[in-house]
Amino acid sequence: MWITIAGYCWLCRQPLHYDTKGICSSCIRHLPKQQDRCPCCLYPSSHSMMLCGRCLQSPPPWKQMLTVTDYQPPLNKLLHLYKYQPRPQIALCLARLFLLRWLSHRRENLVQKPDRIISVPSHRHRRWSRGFEQVEAIAKPLARWLNCAYQPDTLIRTRATLVQTHLNAKQRQQNLKNAFVLNNTVSVSGKNLALIDDVITTGATLKSIVPLLFRAGARSVEVWAICRTL
Repeated sequence: MWITIAGYCWLCRQPLHYDTKGICSSCIRHLPKQQDRCPCCLYPSSHSMMLCGRCLQSPPPWKQMLTVTDYQPPLNKLLHLYKYQPRPQIALCLARLFLLRWLSHRRENLVQKPDRIISVPSHRHRRWSRGFEQVEAIAKPLARWLNCAYQPDTLIRTRATLVQTHLNAKQRQQNLKNAFVLNNTVSVSGKNLALIDDVITTGATLKSIVPLLFRAGARSVEVWAICRTL
C-alpha cells in the first residue's frame, strides 16, 4: 500500500510520510544529547542525578528543569524561524519533540505528570505583532497529549519589556522586575505545576515567575522548555 507524502521535515527538508510529525525520525535521533547535566539548571555537571555546586550554594526555586536539547543547531535555527518569521505551524512539531523527551524521562521515573501546565506569556503588543502566542501554541497540544489541565491566562504580562537577547543576567532580572502577575481568578494552590517557555537562557524569567506561583500556594514547580542556552 502506497502512503502519500504529505510534507517535508523542517530540519533536513526530506519528505515525510506524515506531515503532522514535522520532523523526521532520523533528525530526532541525531539531535544533540544532554549528558552529565545538573537536573536543576541543566549546566554540565559531574553527575546527572545530583545538584551542581552552583545549585547547592544558591538553589533555584523550581524542582527540576527539562528541555529537548541545548540552544544550538539545528533547533536554534528552527526556533528562530518559529518566533521571528513567524511560522506558527512549527509549534506542533516542537510540542511533539518535548513530549518525546518527557516520555523518555518518564520511562526512567525521572519526572511525574504535573497537575497543570502554565506557559510564559508574551506582552499583548508582541503577541499582536507575531500574530500568535508562541509558547501557548506549544503548551496547548502538550497539555492535551499529557491529559493535563491548561489555562492560558494563568499568568499575565503587565508591561512590555526590552528584548533580552543582548542583556546580561543582571540586566535581564531588572528588565523583568514586576513584569508578571498571577491571574487572581485562577487558583494554583496545592498544584504540581510545569512552567513552560520556548528557550531558557539565564533563568531570569523563571526567577520572576516561580516565586509568584509559590506565594499563591503551588506545591511544586518544574520548568520546561524546548532549548537551554549554555
